[in-house]
Amino acid sequence: MAQRPQVFLNIIFTHPDYRRMGAGDLILQWGIAKAGEMDVEMWLDATVYGVPLYKKHGFVVVNENNLHPHTADPDEDWKRIEAELLPITMWQMWRPTGGNYQEGKTVRPWESQDESKTVLQT
Repeated sequence: MAQRPQVFLNIIFTHPDYRRMGAGDLILQWGIAKAGEMDVEMWLDATVYGVPLYKKHGFVVVNENNLHPHTADPDEDWKRIEAELLPITMWQMWRPTGGNYQEGKTVRPWESQDESKTVLQT
């Protein structure tokens, strides 16, 4: 990330009462259109709820981050929140310019052109 021009989508969510009604698609389509206008790739961090939506729009998972915040002296609020929310897993996702990802063919940002060719030949 951050090695080339990109759009990073930050904090896209739908209230639980309005999920599965197309609101997330509309927000994401707006971001995809902006990235298309700029001719750049896209990145985002997804929760378990967002991964299927983002995959539907051409994003691929590139990394899984398991977050375990901690403190040396947790108070009661910390302990309550920890019990309710942890562990937190986020998936880093990427969408190539134009959104046409093909496994084994699309050169990913962290690969060189040569590495991609090696994958194709094996």
